Amino acid sequence: MASAHSSDFNATSETIPRTALIIGGGIAGCAAAYALAQRGIAVTLIERAPQLASGASGNSRGILHARFGAGDNLLHHFVREAYVHALKLLDKVLPVDNVMRGECGLLQLACKPVEEKRIARLAEKEWPEHLLQFVDAAQAGELAGIEMQYGGLWFPSGGWVVPPELCVALVRDALISQRLGYEVATLEQSATGWCASGLDVQGKAWSEEAELALVCCAHEAKKFAPFAHFPLIPVRGQITELLETGASQALRAVVCGDGYCAPAVNGVHVTGATHAFDDESTEVREADHVENLTKLAEYAPALLQSLNPCDTAGRHSRESGNPAKKTSPRSGQSVDSDALRADSLTNWIPAFAGMTQEVTGRASIRCSAPGSMPFVGEVQAGLYCSLAHGTRGLLTAGIAGEVIAAQICGELPPLPTEILAELNPLSRIRNKGKGRT
Repeated sequence: MASAHSSDFNATSETIPRTALIIGGGIAGCAAAYALAQRGIAVTLIERAPQLASGASGNSRGILHARFGAGDNLLHHFVREAYVHALKLLDKVLPVDNVMRGECGLLQLACKPVEEKRIARLAEKEWPEHLLQFVDAAQAGELAGIEMQYGGLWFPSGGWVVPPELCVALVRDALISQRLGYEVATLEQSATGWCASGLDVQGKAWSEEAELALVCCAHEAKKFAPFAHFPLIPVRGQITELLETGASQALRAVVCGDGYCAPAVNGVHVTGATHAFDDESTEVREADHVENLTKLAEYAPALLQSLNPCDTAGRHSRESGNPAKKTSPRSGQSVDSDALRADSLTNWIPAFAGMTQEVTGRASIRCSAPGSMPFVGEVQAGLYCSLAHGTRGLLTAGIAGEVIAAQICGELPPLPTEILAELNPLSRIRNKGKGRT
């Protein structure tokens, strides 16, 4: 696939706008602000909450999880391009320190037939070893530090970041002004560009004007007239946080199946996340914790058992009928997800049994779109968007910001034209939002 990549091409100063408004202080908005500021554009970043990353970008940790598709479609090409770009961007703004970012590696386990098939098809191609490697169950266990039932893919540069800290790092530029606690009620074209106005947290009226406006506020964008017909889909997700145990300290890589579990940082593991449509509640639910741990039992039963603070030697399994120690006839995996789902929180997983107060989590609302491609680009003259990144925001927001900045500044784009067309909001809306998958 031909690409017009270039990092050296620069437009003349006469073609570059001087000012821009960005609505939304999550990963998408902060990445766009970073890209514009790098080109000398003064940005006013407007966020309705009193701090950055208050929505889907506010989890205690986010996983750099690039699920490469085996097919040759544009979404899969985009994900691969976005992953490589995200790693480079992170190296610039949030270097590995094992506090705000960890490059511990990431395992994708072939824990289901569909995953076995996908990984087998990927194995038919040659891949750079620094990007991904194919491992068996024994190798996966060595890499993870805990026994694994399945082999799969190993991403040496994968890992985790603290998303709120990434947002802070992205906007740490003198050209970026933050307006936190500012609710945008109206966004309208003006004689000189675009004007946003509303009330701040004290109820005081405000307005900001700039040559350009970028809307990066997920499904909330639908309240603005130019985005009213965008097929933006809110999706609830909840993570579960568990205290590390002596056994779980051995985990040294992110492990992914139908969910993920990350090594402990400051004594806490993160696992998740649920995925629920037509639900915009951000309450933390016990049932969602059960769902996250049920999934963990299915793809990494030994890891789940290591998180049992009452029984790292298996005593609880023997005496209480731990469902994670039952054997699946299909693969020999020690798991019975139906039994685990039926078990109450107080009857099995000791992190819940008598220790419920130590199990925490967070729920937030992500934004997706049909076809799973985000909307990235110009909507009308001087108005742009970066929306619907779904679960891939950590990967895709950075390159989306570069796409928009290149369009604004007349630069060669960072992606092939075929992918740009698929990201283009105008063509997607003309086709009734039905992006290809």
